[in-house]
Amino acid sequence: MTTEIKPAVRVLADQFKAGIKIPKIERDNTEVELQFADDAWHNTLPEGMTVGQVSAVHNHHTNTMAAGKLAVGEVGIEVMSKHKAVERVTGTLKLADKDTMSFGVNRQNEGRNPRDGSVTTSYGRASASFDLYGAANRGENKKVSAHLGELGEKALAPKK
Repeated sequence: MTTEIKPAVRVLADQFKAGIKIPKIERDNTEVELQFADDAWHNTLPEGMTVGQVSAVHNHHTNTMAAGKLAVGEVGIEVMSKHKAVERVTGTLKLADKDTMSFGVNRQNEGRNPRDGSVTTSYGRASASFDLYGAANRGENKKVSAHLGELGEKALAPKK
């Protein structure tokens, strides 16, 4: 393998692999879901970090997502009511490291009812998204994808 995986990622992966259970695979299975140990994630938290602390951060993210959407929605609707040419208002909130939350509100959206084909128009439709930087195919995640591609090529590709 030519792809170098960060040691911290390799250690976590090895800890996860040690607890993974492979279910019985029937002859006609085309997909298999591996089972992580129930405490796999909990047992890999950095020293000094508790599940309660992480839960508090997740709760804060949940509240922040709703609050950001509310704030951008209310300000955006006010802006669009005063400026008739504006169709969409957006905002991005920087979080820790390179993570962000993005919010938007549209003046109007049209939606089609799949049952009867009727079109309905809604106003002030808001959206929110959470961009977890490490989840994208870059950095260490990109290296993992490359490593798995190399491994898959050797183990799964038809032999020539």
